[in-house]
Formats: sequence, C-alpha cells, structure tokens
Amino acid sequence: MNKRSDPVITFVLFVFVFIIEFWISIDSYTHDLFNRIDSAWFFMGGKAWMNGMIPYVDFSDSKGPLLWLIYGIGYLLSNYDYIGIFWIGCIFYTVTFFYCYKIGCLFLTNKKIALLCSMFMALSFFCGTYHYETRAEDFCQPFITGGLYYILRVLYESQNDRNIKIASFAAGIGFAATLLIKYTIAAMILIFFFVLFCYLIKCRKNLIWKSFMYSLAGILLVLLPFVAYFLYQGNFGDFINEYFVATSQTVVKEPTLKGMIRDYLVEGWGSLFHLNILKSFTICFLLLNIAVGCTFFYKKLSVFKWVPAIIAGWFICISMYHALGYYYQAFSVFAIFPIAMYNSFINPAKLKKIHIVFFAGVIAVIVFVGNLTFTRPNFFLTESKERKDFYYVSQILSQVPNPKIMYSFYDTGYGTPAHALPGCKYYTEQLGSLDYMLLERELVIEQGHPDFVIVLSLFDTGNRFTQLLQQSGYVEYYTWTTQEATHFYETHLYGKPGLLIPKNP
Repeated sequence: MNKRSDPVITFVLFVFVFIIEFWISIDSYTHDLFNRIDSAWFFMGGKAWMNGMIPYVDFSDSKGPLLWLIYGIGYLLSNYDYIGIFWIGCIFYTVTFFYCYKIGCLFLTNKKIALLCSMFMALSFFCGTYHYETRAEDFCQPFITGGLYYILRVLYESQNDRNIKIASFAAGIGFAATLLIKYTIAAMILIFFFVLFCYLIKCRKNLIWKSFMYSLAGILLVLLPFVAYFLYQGNFGDFINEYFVATSQTVVKEPTLKGMIRDYLVEGWGSLFHLNILKSFTICFLLLNIAVGCTFFYKKLSVFKWVPAIIAGWFICISMYHALGYYYQAFSVFAIFPIAMYNSFINPAKLKKIHIVFFAGVIAVIVFVGNLTFTRPNFFLTESKERKDFYYVSQILSQVPNPKIMYSFYDTGYGTPAHALPGCKYYTEQLGSLDYMLLERELVIEQGHPDFVIVLSLFDTGNRFTQLLQQSGYVEYYTWTTQEATHFYETHLYGKPGLLIPKNP
C-alpha cells in the first residue's frame, strides 16, 4: 500500500463506518425518532437557524454555532428525521478513522496492520458506556484525530518545513472548529500548540513565527465567517454572552478555587465509583490501557518519549471535570496507543486481506453486541407504549403549522415530526440554568408565546410550571408516563385552547 491507496483505504473505512453506524447510531434508519435528548436538542437548533431564527437571540443553548450549522445541513437533507445527520456522521467518522489509520502508519511497519489498527478503534469510539447518542463530541473527533496526526507526524516521521506548517494550520483549524462546537474540547486541543511550540523551541527556533502565522490562519479561516455573519445579523454580542459567559456560569457550580477542586475530584474522578460496575470497569479498563500504551511508546520512541502521555493526560484530565459519561468520548482517540502497541506484535507476512475483512466483521459484531446492553428503546425491532405516546403527541402538535414549542426540561424531540420550532429563547431548561433564564421562561408563558408546552413532573417542583400554564390559559391535552432512569414520571402536554383531541393511542 502506498499513498495512491489512500482513496481505497478511505472507501473501505467508509463502508466499515456505515455498517456499524447503520446498526448502532440513534440517527440511522434502524432507529425511530423518540427517546432522545441531545440529538433532538441540536437538531432543533439547526432547524431553527435554517428557518430564519437568529442563534442566541431567538433560541439559545450552551453549544456553539458550528454544531448547529452541522445539524442545520442535516435538517436540509431530511426535514422531519435525523437521516441527514446520520450520513454526515458517517462522513465525519470516516475522516476520523482515516486519521487513525495515518497515525497507525507512523508507528507500525505495515500499512495493512495500520488499517487494522484503525478498525480496532471502533471498540473505543463506539463504546456503549459513553457513546449512546450522537453528541457534540462525535463531531469533534475529526479535528482531534487530525490535529493529533499532524503533530505526531512532525515529531516522529518528517520534520521538514512543510509538515510543520501543515501541523500548525491543522491545529488552528481544529482549535477554532471545536471552539465553535464545544469550547471545553478546544481547551484540550491547546496541548497541540504547546507540544509544537516546545518542539520548535528545542529544534527549529527559526520557524516559530511562521508556525504562529499558520496557526492563526487556520483559526481565522474558521472563525471569521461566523464572526462576520453574526456582526451582520447583529447578534455577535448575544453569541459571546450566551455561549461563553452564561455557559461558563451554568457549568461551574461553586465559582471558588476550593469548590472547583472539590467538584473536580468528587464529581469528576469520583464519578468512576458512582457508575454501575460495568461502566466503571469499562472506563477504568480504557484508562489503564491508555497508560500501558503510552508507557510502551515511551520505551520504544527514541525522541519526544513523553509526548503521547502528555497529550493523552491533558485530554483525560479535562474530560474528567464532569460526571457525565459522554465526556469520556473526548479522550477515546487515545486508545490508538494501546491498540497500535497490540497490533505491533502481528506478523505482517501472515496478514492477508481476507484476515482484515474477517477482523472487520468481528469488530463490527463486537461493537453491535456491546451496544445491545445500552440499546435505546427506539431500535426498530422495539414496539412500545412510549412510541405510541410519541406519535400521538406529534399528531396533536401537527394541528398547528410549524408549532412553537417549549419544554419544562430538555428537548426530547416530540416536535420533530411536526416541524416544531423553539417557542422562545430558552425553550428548554439548560443544566444549571441561571435565574434570569428561568424568569424569562415564565414570562413568555404568561405572554402566551409558545403554542405548546411539555411538562415533565420530575422537573416541575411544587407544580409551579403547571400552575403558571393553567393561569395563563393553557389547557392540558394529554398525559402519559415517561421513564427517567429506573423511575417513571408523568409527562403533560399543554397547548392553547381550541384544538381537536385525537383518538387515544
């Protein structure tokens, strides 16, 4: 295999990704529209933007505009479901796996083994412990793996001027792109600049200025179109306030050094002991293998021995700030080091193409079976009351063209089949919502802006939301049971009076 084989490798990886994602992705043809949270939330943002609503003014959330643009494109591809997002996800993960293949080529003597190394990464990227819904972390993966590859290529393959410039430019693009998706991941990518700068200080001081300029060019290439558009729309200030200022305030529970350290240790690393046994074992197993892989390459590499451990450690430390499982997805790429280590023991002479096909099939089956433990009830083979309730609610919503919807909690996608749009700026309640956000939500109900409001009793302390709706003239159209973890709670659909009530599901 040579460079001319890269298009073939890309196609092979695309087929591999498609087969896996077809069965496990919540956005694919094999999954229904109900029982989702973040993917519905992001889709609503993209749909609202594509329908003329202004980000951070007409709707807002703690995510960046590039994520909404991705979902907006997915919406344009398929207006009433997530199939467009499924295909975009396949493309993003194809790029991700291709960069894993290129990283494998840096450390392994045979490109067929490097391809196998890339395929084994599916066990990490699609681990059901933390990859149980399409999230912002998934769309950050190409930028993480791409930046990692170009930095490692400079250090361990060729240190020519061209590679240094490309690495600087790629790191800039990756930083800016993740900054506009989820800025905590941009903070992780800062380590790429640090490593590159340290290398230049030690070996190529004459290129520091050029490296900086290429990094800046990569950053500006991504940022400037968004800045220009937001300045033109007049919402640049709202973007800064909502995405950076307000989000940071909702994330930090106690804005003191002592409080943040306690949260980091107790709720971050401490979360490993609060998960169920299977999830705790999986995360600890991944962390242990990353440590073993980094140790192996420390002993094997002749220069820059600590770099794999430093980069992986930085990503892991930031990822462990929160006790939310999907945060672990951000450092899943560093399974490339132990996987490359294990694959280095394969005899290239005995590895045939048929063996790669066999292993690809085995990996796909393992990923699918592993995800069965975490399979959501919207898998196409599942028939449930939840599905009937979902489409019954959507039938009521559909009586109003492009209904404006609001949730007392998070967006669960009930409005997707009805082409619903956000009923107000804070149409959902963000984690750690600030007081002014809650007050604004109450004000829009009193003014009757949303056409429909969905209330989950779990998030309606003292029935405050319900009482406000009733006082504001909203009527209840349907009540059904929703499961949250191991408990069941009542969910209520409120709307403006005068609608028909369909036959019960």
